[in-house]
This record gives sequence, C-alpha cells and structure tokens, in this order.
Amino acid sequence: MIDVIHNYDVHLENISEERDTSYGIITFHRYPDVLLPIVSPFASRPEKVVDYIKILRTGTKYGSSPAQAFELAVQQFISSHHPTSNKLVILVHDGISTDLIAETLEAR
Repeated sequence: MIDVIHNYDVHLENISEERDTSYGIITFHRYPDVLLPIVSPFASRPEKVVDYIKILRTGTKYGSSPAQAFELAVQQFISSHHPTSNKLVILVHDGISTDLIAETLEAR
C-alpha cells in the first residue's frame, strides 16, 4: 500500500499543477465520515492529501455503505462553492457492501 501512496503523491501533484484543484477524503464503513473536507486549507495541497491517505486503516468488517459515501460526497461538492469546477469521486472499496443494488444505483 505504501508504494501506491507514493505514486498518488506524484500523480496528485501532476494533476494539480497550474489548476485550482481541491481534494476531499471520505471514509466509510457503516456510516461515512469526512476525513478531509474539500473546503479545508489542506485540500489543495497534494502532499497533505497524501498524508491523510497514509493514515487510513481498514476498519471493522460489520458492513459498509458506498451509497451513503456517495451521498456525502455530493454534499461536499455542493458545499465547496465551486459550482463550475469538474468533480470526480474516486471510490476505494473492499468489495463488501451492505447496500442494496437499488441504493447503490440511486447514489450514482
């Protein structure tokens, strides 16, 4: 995982170069939680974003809800005050979901 993180650092810096780019990080298991708000002062600094990614750990195996994480991501986009900016969600998941298929499709 550490090699992957180092690669993210390079890619995030390349993506952010000469752009007004902000990143947000949402963790999720049963309920989603904003680890790094998209409006945070650190959200536009790729090296800080990678630091936040490095502290992520796998959690309990009680279930996870990608649909709720997507819904929280939408709320973050709305609160970011950049209505014309491009928006991208990268979902990293262990493949185990407690969502119903309909909930996941609706969240898209």
